[in-house]
Amino acid sequence: MKPLSALELIRNFDQLPDDALVPPKVLEILTGISEWTRRRNQKLSLPRVPISEHRYLYRAGDIRAAVRGTQSDSTGS
Repeated sequence: MKPLSALELIRNFDQLPDDALVPPKVLEILTGISEWTRRRNQKLSLPRVPISEHRYLYRAGDIRAAVRGTQSDSTGS
């Protein structure tokens, strides 16, 4: 199966509920900030949701709040 393009990854982002989990690539596309830059700069970091031992996803609501520059109401992990 072919990997999804950047456009395909974010095409329906606006319709996702705040609790929807999305891969790090979606966060990178919407913020323009790489995963490594976010990890090194605590001001840019968002709470990650672990789904397996070495795999994490991000809540759509947290991404929206970060893009808007507002605080999210999630507690994160």
